Amino acid sequence: MATLVSNWSTNNVSESFITPLEKRGEKDVPLGNDVSIIDLQQDHHLVVQQITKACQDFGLFQVINHEFLMAETMKVCKEFFALLAEEKEKLQPKGKPAKFELPLEQKAKLYIEGEQLSNEEFFYWKDTLAHGCHPLDEELINSWPEKPATYR
Repeated sequence: MATLVSNWSTNNVSESFITPLEKRGEKDVPLGNDVSIIDLQQDHHLVVQQITKACQDFGLFQVINHEFLMAETMKVCKEFFALLAEEKEKLQPKGKPAKFELPLEQKAKLYIEGEQLSNEEFFYWKDTLAHGCHPLDEELINSWPEKPATYR
């Protein structure tokens, strides 16, 4: 399955996939203690207020007490993308490759994109595994990747 970006074997990247320097974000990011830390174990209304304020003031925030084990989540995702192409192909929509857009269908799908936006001279290049997780039910979980076994 050479269509998966993650399975391409290449020693260099086509110029059409390189974002021009003037279109890239700033490399120098000011450091400071300005990023809000939001505790999700607090009262729901307080959390909503804190998120709103953080987005208005800084544009991003850090979340704590969300009950997700980030290191394990990243490990499982890396294991998925390291699988053989045939295994990942099971999650690719049949027919014409689908474009990843929100809102997405709840069932798991693997999207392969090398897309040129209408107003850009370069392509965005990515593989995306997407699936819903709320409300969680057996049918939804059964649509998730079978491998790695710890994914489900």
